[in-house]
Parts: sequence; C-alpha cells; structure tokens
Amino acid sequence: MICIAFACRKPADSPCFVTESESQEVTTALEDVVQTGLTYSEDPTQGNCLAYQEAFRAYLDIAKEFLPCWTPIHRDELREGIKDAEEELASLDCR
Repeated sequence: MICIAFACRKPADSPCFVTESESQEVTTALEDVVQTGLTYSEDPTQGNCLAYQEAFRAYLDIAKEFLPCWTPIHRDELREGIKDAEEELASLDCR
C-alpha cells in the first residue's frame, strides 16, 4: 500500500504547501482505503469490491497530485508504487 506522509512544511506560497485541510483529506482517503479493504476482505461482495476500488482510486488520485512535490528519487518510488497499485486494482475482478 502507498502511504503519503508529510514531515515538513513548505512556505505558504509554494505549490507544494500542504494545508491542514489537504492533510486531513489524505488521512481520510487512506482511512477509507483501509476500511473498505477490510470490509471487502471480510465480505467479498461485488458492492464491497467496487467500494474498495473507488476508495483506492481516489487515494491514488491524491497521491498523483503530490508527485511534483517530492525529490526525484522519492518521486520515482511513489510513481512506481502508484503504477503497481493501479495494476493490482485493474486485476481485481468485481463481477
């Protein structure tokens, strides 16, 4: 699983400045992935599968927004993690 964490603050005029609201959005999105994943693993119905996919895709969309903010090495690692997660989601059959 990809986990985004913020350890430092950038100046407010930086395009990578993370507000408290944005930080909360990331946290909520990750919590949604974990909760829907647990629900799906306990009750693998189509609806739970689709909810898990939707939550994970939303989280990955947020992760993509932060790609430019990372150093090249970390950006490559995050990009690879996103790619792996997208492939895993694509292989998940919710029919």
